[in-house]
Amino acid sequence: MLMKTLIILEGCHCAGKTTLLNNFSKNYNIHKEGVKELIISEKFEEQNCNILEKNIYQLKWITDWYLKVVKGFDTHNIIICDRSPLTAVIYTDDKYYKNIYSKLMYNLFSKLEEKYFVKFYVLEHPQSYDEHKSRIIKRNNFLIDEELLNLERVRDSYDDISKYLYSTARITYISDIGDFVFEYYKVFSLTGLL
Repeated sequence: MLMKTLIILEGCHCAGKTTLLNNFSKNYNIHKEGVKELIISEKFEEQNCNILEKNIYQLKWITDWYLKVVKGFDTHNIIICDRSPLTAVIYTDDKYYKNIYSKLMYNLFSKLEEKYFVKFYVLEHPQSYDEHKSRIIKRNNFLIDEELLNLERVRDSYDDISKYLYSTARITYISDIGDFVFEYYKVFSLTGLL
């Protein structure tokens, strides 16, 4: 039986997620006839506002993401997401809101996993410290201080990813497009999509 599949690509700012997905969508057409794929590219922006406004924005971002995925499965067999609610959990420093986002994310993913095969990939940045800093500065057009860059690189490791995903054990760390394509074939042979 063909199983609809949700693939989520995570990683810190400028790890190369969007570049990888753009390259993938342009250069790899590996589906059998009738399989439709949707790539949802999400721009997650940390808000510079008071704590309440910031967290209202985060909650809206999480629920909008979920609604896009559910709607996407009306017409597509495969959805690949550049980021997910995990981003909001990882990037939130406030323990109270981190707990709220974590519970909401768990409930949303529990609902998704009842109907779809869900697989997480965490893209670990292959570049050096200086290359990473240069990419962040180029993309965001501002200087990044050393403390913030170190925090980004720690976030990239997503050491506590399993804690936030609870029962979701489908996590694979990748470093480039070759890893992603290999994993893509593997997932779709398991789910009947290839």
